[in-house]
Amino acid sequence: RANFDKAYLHSATFIKCDLRDATFDHADLTTAKFIDTLLDGVKFNNAILNEVDFSNKMLKGIDFSGANLFRASFRGADLSKAIFRNAYLSEADLYMANLQEADLREANLMGANLSMAFLSNARLEGAITTNANFEGAHLSLKQKLKLWLPFSKE
Repeated sequence: RANFDKAYLHSATFIKCDLRDATFDHADLTTAKFIDTLLDGVKFNNAILNEVDFSNKMLKGIDFSGANLFRASFRGADLSKAIFRNAYLSEADLYMANLQEADLREANLMGANLSMAFLSNARLEGAITTNANFEGAHLSLKQKLKLWLPFSKE
C-alpha cells in the first residue's frame, strides 16, 4: 500500500496505476489527473485536491475528510458512502453524482453544483449550502426540510 502523505504532487498524472488503499493525507494534488487508475480504499484526508477531475470515477467509500476540493469535478462519479466530513467543496461540480449514504457533515458546499445528484440517506448536518444548486437532486423530504428550513427545531 503506497503512502503519499504530505507529498507535493501538484499537477501529477497517474496513468493505469493501482493506488488501492493508498494514503494521500495532507498531500497537495492540485490539478492532478487519475487516468484508468484504481482508487478503491484511498484516503485523501486533509489533502489539497483543487480542480481535480474525478468525473465518472468509482469512488465508493473514499475518505475525503477535511480535504480541499475547490472547483473539483465529480460529474457522474459514484461517491456512495464516501466521507466528506469538514471538506471544502466550494464551487465543486457534483452534477449527477451518486452521493447515496455519503457523509457530508460540516462540509462547505458553497456554490457547489449538486443538480441531479442522488443524495438519499446522505448526511448533510451542519453543511454550508449557501448558493449551492440542488435543482433536480434526489433528496428525502427530511433532507429537504433540513436544507431549506435551517432554523426549524426537530
